[in-house]
Amino acid sequence: MSGFDDLMDKEAHKAASNETIKKLEPIKKAIFSLAEEPITNYIAFVMDHSGSMSNMAERSRTNFNEQLAQIRKDSSEQENFVTLIEFDSEIKEVCRNKLIDTIKDLDEYWIGGRTALYDSVMHAINSIEKDMPKEGNNAALVTIITDGWENASQENGGEQGRLRLKERITKLQDSGKWTFVFMGADQDVMETAVHNMGIHVNNTMSFAGNDKGIRDADVVYKMSYGNYSKSRMTGTTGTTGFFDASGTNGVKKKEKTWVAGETKNDD
Repeated sequence: MSGFDDLMDKEAHKAASNETIKKLEPIKKAIFSLAEEPITNYIAFVMDHSGSMSNMAERSRTNFNEQLAQIRKDSSEQENFVTLIEFDSEIKEVCRNKLIDTIKDLDEYWIGGRTALYDSVMHAINSIEKDMPKEGNNAALVTIITDGWENASQENGGEQGRLRLKERITKLQDSGKWTFVFMGADQDVMETAVHNMGIHVNNTMSFAGNDKGIRDADVVYKMSYGNYSKSRMTGTTGTTGFFDASGTNGVKKKEKTWVAGETKNDD
């Protein structure tokens, strides 16, 4: 090879390298931009206060306060805005898009009428969509806690309302920035959450509606939220396995749903 050919090879290699660097530049900028952006979570709790919750009211209040404490604990490097929606036949927006450190613990757990579940979840979705900027390192986490079936929604009642909500949840989950978590007391969550609402199965938990079941569910939720919070530090904005680490989800094994608060039985 002549000196001229060798020089041409070096020039071609240099040009190719420069072209590669040019193509990688937008990716590099995006990575640095993401690292510099604050990690912000928009967290909504949708909590059932219907009459059937009466025997779980005090323990549910305690659990919620402990869940808030877990979020506060994990807020040193993240901004967490919380919305709390309580519902029976009607919807009560207790707080909307408030920084976690400004939210007081619940001092009571009122009990009301029937279960406007679908309207309440849709209300939470609409609230977060208005509050969460479309740009930035933002993520939404909606946690639904209930012991009953939908029976009182007005705007999203009936089969059409259910399908409308399911389509909305599915679309938001598919965006990769939204996580829906369903915790059902004494329920077949495969039916109430996965089939009816489209929530990912590993984001669901069934728990026994007794003191032990509620306490166990609280432990699992706090551990799972801790894992979710850690994943946000690595750039994750949504998960389809919120309860994966706990082994407590709605997956059926031999036609039996594993229930927190009961003895595990594989028979």
